[in-house]
Amino acid sequence: MGGKSIFTCTLLLTILTVSFSQPIISAKAGLIPEEVEVEPGGIFIVKLVILEGGSLVKAGEFNLSYTTNSLELLSITSVNEWEVMKARNVYAFYTIKAQPEKTEVAELKFRYKLDTPANVTLLYLKAAGTGGKELEVILTSSTVKVRAARGSTGRETPSVIIKRERELPFSWIAVIVISAVAAVAAALALSQMKKTSAAYILVDGSGRVVFRTTSNDRVYGREDFTGVLTPDKLVYITRRAKGGQFRIIKGRDGWYIIDAYSTNPTMVNGIPIKGRGYVRLNDGDHISVQGVFDLYFRVSGSG
Repeated sequence: MGGKSIFTCTLLLTILTVSFSQPIISAKAGLIPEEVEVEPGGIFIVKLVILEGGSLVKAGEFNLSYTTNSLELLSITSVNEWEVMKARNVYAFYTIKAQPEKTEVAELKFRYKLDTPANVTLLYLKAAGTGGKELEVILTSSTVKVRAARGSTGRETPSVIIKRERELPFSWIAVIVISAVAAVAAALALSQMKKTSAAYILVDGSGRVVFRTTSNDRVYGREDFTGVLTPDKLVYITRRAKGGQFRIIKGRDGWYIIDAYSTNPTMVNGIPIKGRGYVRLNDGDHISVQGVFDLYFRVSGSG
């Protein structure tokens, strides 16, 4: 064998050795349990679980489908220090806490409406680790099969069963009525307050309000900065149709900002956040694109 052939074989072996010595970072996820038996009209829970690699996952998104004529999705509840929220047509999730290798992310509550076989299917799950690095996710047990419990009547049962309880004394009835009226009045006052007050504002360096919003989930793009920035600076802001420059969303424990699509990275307090997932926002934080705009995040009512 000539020297050139020996060199080629050596190079190929080196490449293969390096490739196989660097494992692909991956996680496994799925739905549990795999099968459910439930009475028509009954409630059951399906759990979204990261089965392996939970310590690597910091954020992601998922979507699912289910047999709508037989099932009704009642709620999706985050668990174990995860935050789950509806974002456009998908569900986004993130955590700022260290997680174990196996971790439950969310509980999906369904009502079984009809005595017919049904499925809940996890269509996909994307995940990212520290620094926004995308992780390979392998879906296992992605479909939950739902069927009527043995011995069920095969008829749809009412979702609310009214039982006649013993009559309450008049004094208790009066207390309940007064409490109900007070609760309605408080709800109306809160509703009116939400209509008139902003969830947060974005101000410039002089304190002038640039953006005021009551939305708990808003994407900011070039269109929003029209009239705020000069045309020569507008071109550096990513359009909403392309994902926007940044997005501010309210989580269970506060406000967060994410930059996943911008051409020129958004910065918070001078640190680029593109690809870092959801970053916590505190009152007074500086949001900027270098040389383009400078804004300051202020929670409504903070003064």
